Amino acid sequence: MERSHTRQLDLTRSQMTTATTPMRGASSLHDYVIKKRLAPALFGDVLLCEHKPTQELVAVKRILLSAAARKQTLVSKKKVRENVALECEIYRMVRKLGGHANVLNLRDEIESDGYLYMIFDFCANGELYDIVSNSAEGHLDVATTKRYVRQIAQGVRFIHANGYAHRDLSLENVLVTKDGDCQVCDFGLAAPASSASTETVGKMFYMAPEVLAGTSYDPVKADVWSLGVMMFIMLAGAPPVESAQQSDSRFRLISSKGVAQLIERWGLAEDFTPLAVDLISKMMVVDPSARISMDMVVQHPFLKNSATLERVASAADIELKEKQLASTSAVTVDSPTEAPETSGSFSQSVRRLFRRGSKRVMAVPSSTTQCKTASFSPPTHHDTMGFNSNLLSPTSTSCDSPRWEPSSAATAQQRLQRYSAVRVLASALFGDVLLCRDQHSRHMKAIKRVNLAAAQAQRTTRTGQHVHENVASERRVYRALHKRGGHRNLLMLQDEIECDGTLHLVFEYCARGDLYNVLTECPNGRIGEGMVRQYLLQVATGLSFLHNAGFAHRDVSLENVVVTAEDECQLCDFGLAFALDDKRYNAPRGPVGKVWYMAPEVYNGNMGYDLLAADVWSLGILACIMLTGGPLVSEPSRKDRRFCFIREHGVRALFEHWGTDSYMSSDVLDLLTRMLTLQPEKRLTMREVLAHPFFLG
Repeated sequence: MERSHTRQLDLTRSQMTTATTPMRGASSLHDYVIKKRLAPALFGDVLLCEHKPTQELVAVKRILLSAAARKQTLVSKKKVRENVALECEIYRMVRKLGGHANVLNLRDEIESDGYLYMIFDFCANGELYDIVSNSAEGHLDVATTKRYVRQIAQGVRFIHANGYAHRDLSLENVLVTKDGDCQVCDFGLAAPASSASTETVGKMFYMAPEVLAGTSYDPVKADVWSLGVMMFIMLAGAPPVESAQQSDSRFRLISSKGVAQLIERWGLAEDFTPLAVDLISKMMVVDPSARISMDMVVQHPFLKNSATLERVASAADIELKEKQLASTSAVTVDSPTEAPETSGSFSQSVRRLFRRGSKRVMAVPSSTTQCKTASFSPPTHHDTMGFNSNLLSPTSTSCDSPRWEPSSAATAQQRLQRYSAVRVLASALFGDVLLCRDQHSRHMKAIKRVNLAAAQAQRTTRTGQHVHENVASERRVYRALHKRGGHRNLLMLQDEIECDGTLHLVFEYCARGDLYNVLTECPNGRIGEGMVRQYLLQVATGLSFLHNAGFAHRDVSLENVVVTAEDECQLCDFGLAFALDDKRYNAPRGPVGKVWYMAPEVYNGNMGYDLLAADVWSLGILACIMLTGGPLVSEPSRKDRRFCFIREHGVRALFEHWGTDSYMSSDVLDLLTRMLTLQPEKRLTMREVLAHPFFLG
């Protein structure tokens, strides 16, 4: 990153050795025990550790110095602007000045084997983003917002007063302690406060208009705008604009009439107070020269006396109580002619619905004893962290090993030992999914462990509930796809290993998780049309290949699409797939899949419905949710008032009623209208979907 200050910072070994003089006496990696991996990072990861001499929990940011020097991320290999050396310098400056209650404290730095370990105080309540998104109403009350904004402003003011601007202020870059105190962190994009900046850096929702304009700007005033956006999101549960430029209709409204007008139009006045509106209005002035300073923010009447407010709930109190999506949005009405929700109530329901459970998988290892004994060792062993025994039972004896691509006479046990488990990614119907490292290639894999007895009985391992998913059928689908050469938009099975009643299905690891997770990570709960075009085309291409291979999916949904680090979608989970040449094809079949995505004929259990047309409907619902942030209907039946509205007026009329058509192009409206036709025979075929003009944009 080009910077206008004179001191050039490079991550050379000699410099980092000088920089890593222990801050609290003679500290070494042997003083720390890994408890679990908290999160990935651009150049490494973040670990929860225990400092053995004091038994205190700390957060350790582990950075591969070679990647940081190249400014290239570990997972996607993308070039980034984050400057680790400058970040370290700022943390040292804060420490030298005695620290600040609202700036994250760097306890120590240790360099070892090409890695830098930055040791911080552990903030038990996590990111402020998680607190906002996990709140019961999807936003914070005025009192809590007042407390948080004041603390953040004080921390940023301290940084400004000592020569730096943050340039990446966001809810994600504020951590909250167990006592409910905010601490500003992540200074990798910081810049000198006294010099003008020109780089377009930060997160889109928080960027000031002058930053997006690509011209010279005052980074200190840009921080004020970003804090205004943060305050708006805390109170409203959604960002004020998608991007602060003239192509955004909400930004145009703010430019001409001010942010207060946007609050009024959205019907959010009850979530704000007059003083809160006044402060946000002064922070989000489009002209940076007319914007207030951070010192004026701290002195604003809205933030006065906030220190006496009650502290927020503990980590246990704010933990998200996840519910199935269908149960949170059921709608039943007495009259089928009752009008659907207004745009206001619709947006409120979506705001509550799409709270993000977790931006990252942070599951504790299944063996807590192993985890407690894990310690720092040479980098080649960091990622095992005592999980190796998770894949193999210690008493394994006889194993059947139907190799996916047989290349050796290795036993199943030997083949399993090739993989070291890192952490549990998720639970599954008949077992779980592990993130593992292939010791041969060093690549990350996702391994689905299946209890074969439970799978054969079609009963879940946790509740014993009977399900329709068929693992044997899923394996047949993967083998059929393999024979056809596979497809980049289908998650391909790389190996299958059966041992002691457990089947291990080995897949490539898709770093971004499922498409539902990608959607819920979007601050406004929906994906822009440009990315929807990319994602939908990829999923449709994969689904078309599956159809041509002779199978219908029958469970197309956001949850059954995984996304690679390179933003490539891969359709997966073929447990409900059905062979099109099956002799039972024309037999009656009950509803399968997820209710939101079910075609009307599937939900109603119609005899002999067209399986391919039903997949097209589900794909249309998937696109609708990405674009609007909510499902088309709660269930495709006459009990659902939105479905009744669609029966009478059509899908396009519902979009118009919601007001979502205002940010949807005519091409995507036409595509959705023709995919979501109630009569299956009138729906677009997959060939017609792929040839639609929407994908030529």
